Order: sequence, then structure tokens, then C-alpha cells
Amino acid sequence: MTRARTSVKIVGVGGQGSVFVARVLGEAALRSDIGVVASELHGMAQRGGVVESTVVMGRAHGPIVAPGEADLLIALEPLEALRALPATRRGASAVIGTNPIVPATVSLGGVGYPPLDVVLEKLESWLGRVVALDLSALAESAGEVRANGAVAIGAAAALEVMPISAEVLRDATRDLAPPRSRDVNAAAFDAGFHAARTSREEPS
Repeated sequence: MTRARTSVKIVGVGGQGSVFVARVLGEAALRSDIGVVASELHGMAQRGGVVESTVVMGRAHGPIVAPGEADLLIALEPLEALRALPATRRGASAVIGTNPIVPATVSLGGVGYPPLDVVLEKLESWLGRVVALDLSALAESAGEVRANGAVAIGAAAALEVMPISAEVLRDATRDLAPPRSRDVNAAAFDAGFHAARTSREEPS
């Protein structure tokens, strides 16, 4: 369903591609003649710190997404998805990467990392459609294990939450990559799209 205003929250840890995801969504919105504003918050991005971005499409006066407003959550790390959950509205959609990377906020605090099934259960109790994928494995199958962000964008496109076509999102994912990585990024987008589409078609 297309909304007059679509808010996306993107989270991960440094090096996973969160910033790339936000850049692609912003570029794809511009190519679709949709107003867009975005913001980024970097922790220790080069050392596994938290990286957050917001992208607001449509009727937006600023990049701030108030608690309970995000329509789509793209989380490249599962615990960061749980931490970002208060930003989402009840029934929002989500793409969740299932590869745990202990964020600095956890390791420095001496807090144990919860089991993945517990994290996903909490997410699913609040969110609507949750697509949980091994982003690294899908990226590796496309030819580049570091293309997690491209896989996540493809999966998000399959959820059809954003007012942007999958074709435009795929083109932006390819075009914003370095020249030698463009074909790999397009393949990673396709891997995420098809994995999420298959997940959507599975009986509940």
C-alpha cells in the first residue's frame, strides 16, 4: 500500500553497508520524482559501532522519525533491529539480517547477546511482515560477501512498502556502487528480492 509519507529506519554496525542503503533509497526516490529527506547518525562506524539512518519519502518536513512512526525497518544486524523497534509503528514491515555482529554498545557494556530466536520472536510480536535473511550468504552467492546492503535493498523492494518500483531501486543499487562492483550489486539485489519474494509466498 502506498502512503502519503513513508518513513524508513535503517540500522546496522559499521562496515555493513547501512549508509549505502540510505543513499540508494534517497537516490531512487529522487529518480521517481518523490520528495525525500534523510539523516545519518554514525557511532564508531569504522570499528563496529552503531550506524543509523532515516529516509522519509513523500510529505516530509524533515528527516526526523518520531517513535512509533517508521513504516519500514531495514536492519543489517539482529540486535540493532531490536534496539530500533521503538521507532516503528505497530504492524510495520521489516528486513532483518540474521548474522549477529556484537555491537560496541553490547561488548563494552558487558551485556550478553540474546539468542537469535528470542530476538526474532520479539520483533515479530510487534511488527507485521518480517523477512529474516542471511544477508552475507546471499551476498556471497552473488559474488561479494560484503554486498549485504544491496541484498537488503532487494528484499525491501519485494515488500512493496516504499512508493518506488523495484526496477528503479535495482538501478540505483547498481549505479551507486563502484564501477567494478555494479554487476555484483545488481546480482545481490536480485538475490535479496527473490529470497524475500519466496518468503512472502510461503504459507503462514
